[in-house]
Amino acid sequence: MTAQDLYDFLRDLQRDGVALHRIEVNYRRDMDSDVAPVRWITEDLYDAHTNTRLESIVLGTEPEED
Repeated sequence: MTAQDLYDFLRDLQRDGVALHRIEVNYRRDMDSDVAPVRWITEDLYDAHTNTRLESIVLGTEPEED
C-alpha cells in the first residue's frame, strides 16, 4: 500500500459523507487477529542516495515513547 492509496481511501470515505474525525484507526495482522489501535504515525525511511526523499511512513500501535 502507498500513502496515495490510503489518502484516496480516506478521501472517498469523506466524499461519501463519513466524518473522518470520528473514525478510529486500528491495525490487524490478519482478519483472524485482534484489533490494536493505531496510536501514532511518523516518517520512516528516506532514500539511500540523498537521504532527502521520504519513502515510507510508519503507523504504531504501542504508546509513543518520550
